[in-house]
Amino acid sequence: MCIFQIKPVSRDEVSAEYLPPEMKDGNTDIDPGAVHVFCLGEVLRFAGAAESGNADLFSMLNVMTVAHVATRPSVTRLGQMAKNKLAIQNPRALLAEMYILVMGDEAEDIDDVSHS
Repeated sequence: MCIFQIKPVSRDEVSAEYLPPEMKDGNTDIDPGAVHVFCLGEVLRFAGAAESGNADLFSMLNVMTVAHVATRPSVTRLGQMAKNKLAIQNPRALLAEMYILVMGDEAEDIDDVSHS
């Protein structure tokens, strides 16, 4: 069983690849919502969302991690974008795809173990 702990961390505890450009530049007047959107996008990218083959997810990921702060959606807008995508697509299939991206495919994991 995997246990995940989610907790806030300071900027110094985060790898530079997950920091938005405005924080790397030392800007002290940052929009926390824009930072959250960027960081969430980078975490999703790390989890494999960019390789999912889902064009809508890939597009949303690109918008979330754009360098220019004013171009990033707000947290509220991001939620609305996700809701709109879910209304268009099969929500169960999209959730299943995101689960596999984050947690991995159990059948592939078992196959990998049996071949090692």
